[in-house]
Amino acid sequence: MLGSVHEVLEEGWKGFLRPVSANATDLLADLHLSPGLWVCFVLGLLGWKKGGWGLRILILASICLVALLMRAPFVTDVWRAMPVWVGRITDQWPAQRFYPILSAFAPFAALLTFERAWAQRPRISTAAICLLLVGGIWSGYEARKFLHRGYRVAASPSHSRQLAARQSTALSVYSYAMLGTP
Repeated sequence: MLGSVHEVLEEGWKGFLRPVSANATDLLADLHLSPGLWVCFVLGLLGWKKGGWGLRILILASICLVALLMRAPFVTDVWRAMPVWVGRITDQWPAQRFYPILSAFAPFAALLTFERAWAQRPRISTAAICLLLVGGIWSGYEARKFLHRGYRVAASPSHSRQLAARQSTALSVYSYAMLGTP
């Protein structure tokens, strides 16, 4: 299972700081942190000295998660050394588990940096806020591709009603029961 983690991470980093594919169909390369969130992390790193323990914990945790997503061969060795249950949780695609966590950490890192480090520096604060605003607008623009893809692949209303009908419920329960419990 974990033998292909390196290949999956390699493929995932191809989308780093690039726009989402036209139809949002390249699931590995399209799943990445937005430029705005990377700006948040850079701001957190720049505010490390004046930031408090909360900022430092967020940045250290973020660095650890990003390190586990790096496309270096030693990362695959780290994944192989982890307990089996960790591999089951993350599957071969750890980015799908870590990017949402990183997406939550990044804004708080930026807020803590502003609170401690740059409250007295209006020019730097204004520049950082402008970068974050541009990053947020860009992320919204790119997110629309995922929305359009969702509309394209969604089942029709009649098919959705059929899937949720009472006679389909028993089949679903039976299908899930075949998977067994760990």
